[in-house]
Amino acid sequence: MRLSSLNEIEFATIEWDSYDLVLLASGFEDRSRFIFERIPEAFAPPCVVFGFCEDMEKLSRPINDSVYLARGFNPIVENGDALDNILLEQLSVTISRKAKGQRVRIFVDYSAMTRSWYAFILTWLRYIDHLSLIEVDFAYVHGTYHGDFEPLHIRDISAIPGFEGTCAGTRRTVAIFGLGFDRYASLAVYEQIEPDAVVCFVAQDSVQDPASERVLRENKEILAISGCAPVRMPLGNIPECVRLLREQVSQIGAEYEVILVPMGPKPHVLAGLIVAQLVPQVTCLHARGYRKSPVQVTANGRVNIWRLSFNPGSNT
Repeated sequence: MRLSSLNEIEFATIEWDSYDLVLLASGFEDRSRFIFERIPEAFAPPCVVFGFCEDMEKLSRPINDSVYLARGFNPIVENGDALDNILLEQLSVTISRKAKGQRVRIFVDYSAMTRSWYAFILTWLRYIDHLSLIEVDFAYVHGTYHGDFEPLHIRDISAIPGFEGTCAGTRRTVAIFGLGFDRYASLAVYEQIEPDAVVCFVAQDSVQDPASERVLRENKEILAISGCAPVRMPLGNIPECVRLLREQVSQIGAEYEVILVPMGPKPHVLAGLIVAQLVPQVTCLHARGYRKSPVQVTANGRVNIWRLSFNPGSNT
């Protein structure tokens, strides 16, 4: 399948009975249940809830699980290949129910998902052999962070499956870092991959965005290594983020491997994954880590939904 369009959908206009599958996640953040609590109880299409194996007793996770359970949805707690297989089965069953030529529509709330889950969906979309339009609505609930981030301790760094890039043999590397509040984690990843050059980007929603200024303060060391001003990207506009990232990649010579390391907000991760599918030169990394204490995030009422439409044809 090939990505044919990327359009914004207003949350208030959602018609839940138009979806063939709804994928949700239960995590420790309070916002994990925000969208689910606004789905009418008469909602009929299949709904699947995935849960993390870690932090099952922390912050809002027990409440989130209980809200899902009260309506008959038991979060599936799996990890790695087991979860991928379950996700693949759900996606495959969904399209098998549709006749040739019938549109397939899927809703994904990735607000509390790990990037490996929604990356798996994008990879499936890229390679699935299907003869109908597939529309996937990726929804992100913006949040308010309560408390300070403890240092993220990096466990491992690897290419996200399906996003490994095709630049074998290159001898020079440019790393494009999406910056967040994890100051030392970004430096740890930089020290491990040892790129020849660094480009940074940061979320900025307004001219005077306090969160953006905080990110810049927290990442002053890697910004100094970069030696150039960071690219400012909107938080909720996925097409604009894709455009800006592709613009940065286009300025890098073909002799370089481009390593994308999105460590900021999830919409920027999603934009980075889309770019990595569109540009073979790009490898997208996942820096996995842990904190001793997670940070609570409550929904602030703002929701961005972007519909990715995939048509039959050669993959990206």
